[in-house]
Amino acid sequence: MTLPLQHFVRRAQAIELYRNYLRVVNKAPVESRAEIRAEVRRQFEQTSSTIDEYQHSFLLSQGRQRLIELEQMLHLSGAVGK
Repeated sequence: MTLPLQHFVRRAQAIELYRNYLRVVNKAPVESRAEIRAEVRRQFEQTSSTIDEYQHSFLLSQGRQRLIELEQMLHLSGAVGK
């Protein structure tokens, strides 16, 4: 079974999103980082077996939105930049 190119593109997008999450998590207060990192990892592992391209696109979109929300939450809490 040969996987389509789109599969590899979406996989690369998921990896990029995960790395972006890790960068944002490093801006969180030290005492919260491990818990946030574990939750991010759990969410990615939970959805890693998704093969439906529409569901995968939805999950990437939802993940990007949640990343923005996490950044905003950290910024509002004053954690960013410390």
